[in-house]
Amino acid sequence: MGMAAENSPRQKSPPSLIVEFVAAFMRSLNAGRLYATGHELYKRNIQQLFKRFREALQGRQSLFLGCAKDALFFDGNFYQTRDTHLNHFLNSFHSLGISHLIVDKDIALEELDSFVALVAGTHQNQENELAYALRQENIRHVSLGMLDYRVFSTAQAIAARFAQAGDDEAFWQQLILQPATAGVVTLTPDKMNELARLLEDTEGLRRLLTQIDRDMREIHHGISAAQRATMISNLLLNLEKSAGEMDAEKRGLFARRVGTVLSSFELELRIQILGAIPPESPDDHVEGAVCQIIRAMSDKEMVYLLLDALQVSGVKSPCFTNLLKRAIDKYHEPEILLGLVRAEMQLATQERRPGSLNQWQHLEQLILERQEIEEFNAQYSRNIEALAQSVLINHPLSEKDEMDRLASTLSPDSLRIAKTRLVLDLIRELRTEKQKEIFLEPLMKALREIVVQWSEEGKTKSVGNVLRHVFLILQSLPKDAPVRKSVQSWLTKEEIQGILKNLFGQCRTFDSKEMASISVICQIFPEKTAGFLIDRLVALETEKTPQALWLLTALASMGPNLLKPLSQRLRSAPEKALPQLISLAEISMDVQLARALQDLLDNKDLQIRTLVVSALAHLKAESAVPRLAQIVQEKSWFSGRKLRSFQMHTARALAEIGSPKARAVLRELAEQGSGELQSLCQQLL
Repeated sequence: MGMAAENSPRQKSPPSLIVEFVAAFMRSLNAGRLYATGHELYKRNIQQLFKRFREALQGRQSLFLGCAKDALFFDGNFYQTRDTHLNHFLNSFHSLGISHLIVDKDIALEELDSFVALVAGTHQNQENELAYALRQENIRHVSLGMLDYRVFSTAQAIAARFAQAGDDEAFWQQLILQPATAGVVTLTPDKMNELARLLEDTEGLRRLLTQIDRDMREIHHGISAAQRATMISNLLLNLEKSAGEMDAEKRGLFARRVGTVLSSFELELRIQILGAIPPESPDDHVEGAVCQIIRAMSDKEMVYLLLDALQVSGVKSPCFTNLLKRAIDKYHEPEILLGLVRAEMQLATQERRPGSLNQWQHLEQLILERQEIEEFNAQYSRNIEALAQSVLINHPLSEKDEMDRLASTLSPDSLRIAKTRLVLDLIRELRTEKQKEIFLEPLMKALREIVVQWSEEGKTKSVGNVLRHVFLILQSLPKDAPVRKSVQSWLTKEEIQGILKNLFGQCRTFDSKEMASISVICQIFPEKTAGFLIDRLVALETEKTPQALWLLTALASMGPNLLKPLSQRLRSAPEKALPQLISLAEISMDVQLARALQDLLDNKDLQIRTLVVSALAHLKAESAVPRLAQIVQEKSWFSGRKLRSFQMHTARALAEIGSPKARAVLRELAEQGSGELQSLCQQLL
């Protein structure tokens, strides 16, 4: 894309061809709002728009128009005008939350027609619906920016500041505002050399990006991290693409410099920058800096980036979507990524970090969903190819085969599956809070009827599949949403445990894919499943099997729902089950379990008492301090080595609890105690 001449005065009106394109666009848009898309007047306007678009391109690869508050950004300049069509164009796009429009030169008349029809049918505050509709209608040659339009005015002010320092304003406006997908900025030799030096200067690049981010926050109060990241990502990609040809070594060095700079940014902004740019097309032979940064990440860094993106930006955000796609591309197979997530979940369990488990479980389900979508699409493509092949060889299905296929689609199960998919699709289409308020409850009630019916028929696999979708729906709702409690009443405790027994009986590997349905059932119905899982855990002969590791992680993620069933079993379980139960109480990090644990301090088995003391220490159970004090202060004429060792272990537990009362006990022993115990308490203090 050509750049406006350097140091040229700001023009008041855009080029005439752009004005004519905008006028044709608004005439088509108005016709689409007034008439059906098949109306003759609408068709004539679309044909005229397509003609004006071809004329406006003037050899460009795409047409890029940015919408500021009261100006059009084109070819490196902002144009303020009183043209009626242009003002209506800006106002219409502002009302839809659209900040810029990119139309590719390869767009067909029919695709342009579909795009205008979608915009004509979109109302204010429905920008998310419009973006979703573009994907659904497979409109690939139009891109829309969904930013606050004030971002363009902010970038204009930033570019003006750089211009005061001797740089060209239009040059910086293009680098910051224009997505690289809209075409590479054409540069003079001096600018090429300037960019080449910048690409090799880590500190210079850091100062530039930091200054732009600071200016954006200063000029545009309340600007989001996602919007700031989009501008910085545009700049990085434009710098990379505009600096001329770079060999693989130079590209790698630039990527490492960018990674170094981004590591100094706040976490949210860094995540948004890495997720702002969609993954490269398979046809692209050159990987960008972001792709190289992600490919160079360790496995742990990669999965934590996904987890942070899920928490920071949300599951429906472009940031998370782009990063998840990049992660799957990095490992080629979702199973590899699932294995890494599962390993981190188990590590969080072992390190007593149960607070992160729910987010890990959500991420696991999202990766599984993406895997199943890809498998479904691949199977669909194979079916289409098989159908095409049968047509080519002129081998149609027999009448009996056709009738059998038709009958199978009309069977009760097939109809129920079709109904389930329809209800789930309708729920996913609920965008606004008003829509959810009106439609979510009756749609969820329809799903409940399906789940209950399949449960009664013993079709546990079908129940699990529906509940997996329900789990993802619930994750997008507030924690206090009434529908959450409603879902928890769908099935009784006995029904749920019957489903779990059946599903566990089908498990062999206990990997993420095999446990997917069981995982969501336990997360949706924790109160009704916790006791069942505890009993299954203590019944296992060894603690290191895949099933035992999965059970520990699932139970640790249940939080307060674990308290009642685990307390009951700590008081009534046989001796051989106690070590496993004590370990589970410790992993849960629920200090309310301290009361049930303290009852075991009178157990005749010294090993059990030692495990209990360790658990109380890790739980920071201040309520246990008086009982632990009795143990360390106990005096006997005959003090064996085991008792002395147990008292020293208890003293260390008091030090780990670290409360004022616990330290007072240690201080007393340090002053008035004797022997090894006194020396230990002095060290601990």
